[in-house]
Amino acid sequence: EWLFAIRTFLPFLAFWTALEAGEEIRRVRSIRYPGTGAERESRTVSFVVCMVEAPALMIFGCCVAAGLYGPYQAPVWLLNVGYGVCHGCGIFSTFVIALHLREESRVTRVFGYERRSIFEKYRLIIRAAFLLTVGADVAMAFLAIFVYHLMHRYKVIMLLFLVHLAIMQIIGALYFICQARALWGPLSDYLNQRPNLEARRKIGRLVFWITASATLMLWLSLAFVIAVYSMIYAIFISKGSLVF
Repeated sequence: EWLFAIRTFLPFLAFWTALEAGEEIRRVRSIRYPGTGAERESRTVSFVVCMVEAPALMIFGCCVAAGLYGPYQAPVWLLNVGYGVCHGCGIFSTFVIALHLREESRVTRVFGYERRSIFEKYRLIIRAAFLLTVGADVAMAFLAIFVYHLMHRYKVIMLLFLVHLAIMQIIGALYFICQARALWGPLSDYLNQRPNLEARRKIGRLVFWITASATLMLWLSLAFVIAVYSMIYAIFISKGSLVF
C-alpha cells in the first residue's frame, strides 16, 4: 500500500505541478500589454522559474513512477540520472525567486530606489547560479550516461557532486529565508494600514507559500546533509557497495 501511494501520489503531484507551470508559461506568453515595471518583472520571473521547473518535474514524476527508491522497474542508473537532473533546477529557481524578493523589499523600504530587472542587475550571479546548479546536473547526467563505468568504479565522483549540491542547497535556502524575512517588514507595515479584505487574503496566501517554501528548503538541506553522511559512511567507513 505504501509503495502504491509513492508510485501514484507523488507522480500525480509532480505531473499536476508541471501542468500548472506549463499553463503559467502559456498565460505569460499570451499577455500583449506591456504593464508596469513591477508587472513585467513578475511575469519574467514566473516565466523563467516555470520553464526550468516544468521539465524537471515531468522527469521526476516519470522516475518515481518507474520505481525510484525501489523496487526498480527501470535501470537504476537511468533513474538516478533522471532524479539528479531535478535537484539543480530547484536550487536555481530558489536563487531566482530570492533575488526577486530582495528587489521587491528594497523597492518598498528604500526611498527613491529605482526598480531594475534582476536579470539585468544580477546577470552574472544568475548565470553563475545556473552553471553551478542546472549545469552541474547536466554534466553529471552526461558522465553517468557516457562514462558509466567510471561513475560506478570511482564513487567519490558522485560524493563530490552530492557535496556540491548540498552546499548550493544550503546557501540557496539561507539566502531565500533572509530575503523573505526582509520582505516581512514592508508587508507588516502594509497590514498595519488596514487594507481591504481581498488585499489581506493575497498577503496571507503569499506569507503561507513563502513559509512553506522556506520550511521545505530547510528540510531538503537536512536531507542533503544526511545523504552526504550516508555516502561517506558507505565509501570510507563500512566499505560497503553503493547501488548505481
